[in-house]
Amino acid sequence: ADPLVLDSSFQMLILWSFEQFHAASLPVFAGRYRQFQERFPDNGVEVRVRMISSNQHRAVADIDFVDPANESLVARLENYECVIDASLNATFQRNKLTGVA
Repeated sequence: ADPLVLDSSFQMLILWSFEQFHAASLPVFAGRYRQFQERFPDNGVEVRVRMISSNQHRAVADIDFVDPANESLVARLENYECVIDASLNATFQRNKLTGVA
């Protein structure tokens, strides 16, 4: 598995929760991870998210990692679940780089 790609998909869901509910989210559960290729392609993958359910407090999704060169499924994370809570917003706002040009 590629930890950076997996984390990037979690970050995408954080952006989604901000857009949908104006609140941050954190992953709390993953049902199953399956990888269908020995390794992730060097040219990167496309992350495709299918929302199963969502409300202002919780979201559940399946996440596919697809090779854009040939549309083949590289990996799938099923039943990703995150908690959505506006009280997390302040913590996310404090987590910024300082002194960056």
